[in-house]
Amino acid sequence: MTGMYDVWRRAELSKRLDIWSSYLGSRVDEGATGRRELEGVLASARTAFAAGDLDSAEDLSRRLVDDAGEYGLTYAPSAPRPEEADAQVRDYVKDLLPEALSLAERDRLDHVSLFLRCEFRRLRGRCDIDPATRQDIDYVYARGWMALDLGQVAAANRELVRLRDIAARFPERSP
Repeated sequence: MTGMYDVWRRAELSKRLDIWSSYLGSRVDEGATGRRELEGVLASARTAFAAGDLDSAEDLSRRLVDDAGEYGLTYAPSAPRPEEADAQVRDYVKDLLPEALSLAERDRLDHVSLFLRCEFRRLRGRCDIDPATRQDIDYVYARGWMALDLGQVAAANRELVRLRDIAARFPERSP
């Protein structure tokens, strides 16, 4: 599962290029000269991406942002907040996983992610948990997701166990 970093990187770059493509396709009245230049940079980035040259494609995608600022394109795509960016990239990663992971590996990732999400929601829904413990819950949950993003099932399982240990300190009350 060492290829998960490459999968994540390709998904992130693919998402970024798709956003720029949509933007350039929709802005017919804004900065025609700049737009043509940006379309050329985008085409070069897509060519580099297709050839597997991710470093060049990333450089060109950063150039899109810089050039859009120089051309004064006020509605050009901006970088999303980190949490939003990761959520968007996860959608792209799902499409790339079949190429990188076997069915058994994807099943293990799905299994752990399901239990991690359920345990987190159950704990966050409790009103008898103090703020420090809530912070611990958020931290452990984030570590679990980071492990899943990197394809590290064993590490994600350890974080799930840590969440369950926290849950054990707060037994369910019967009505």
